[in-house]
Amino acid sequence: MKTYEILGISLLLLILPLTAMGNNFILFASASLVGLALLLFLMARFKPWSSLQNSVVSLYFSGSYAAGVILGLFLILPLRPVKLAELGAFELLPFIVNLLLLIYQTKPRIGTDIFKLGNSLFTLLIIMVIGALIGRMLSNIYEDLTLYLGFLIAGLLFYLYIRGQ
Repeated sequence: MKTYEILGISLLLLILPLTAMGNNFILFASASLVGLALLLFLMARFKPWSSLQNSVVSLYFSGSYAAGVILGLFLILPLRPVKLAELGAFELLPFIVNLLLLIYQTKPRIGTDIFKLGNSLFTLLIIMVIGALIGRMLSNIYEDLTLYLGFLIAGLLFYLYIRGQ
């Protein structure tokens, strides 16, 4: 896939669950299920169980979808908390499956070449997870936003740097 295709699909997967800003449960559920169908199509296309590269790419797409779902759930949570918890748990299953599959596949290949996996998307994911772990220890929302944005920018820079080599 080309870079603009990856960016477009990941933004679509991120934005579809953000229809929660309309404060309509039916709209949120239908749009996020369309995103889930697109994610399942991408998983069927890339077959994350076949190779490590495909597993990283599939984890990236499922991670962007999971970020959109969690942000959408945060926006619409006061409407129907029980139904939203069930829907959110169902929609986050592909991310959990992809993460466990990638952990299982990368266990024997730890080394310096691990950063070039998935066209260096794995490096971006590692840096974002490190930023999230550090941000979990902070309590001020402004510090969290600055930290998360900084780690996202650093992850993108590492992604572009390693991809260019």
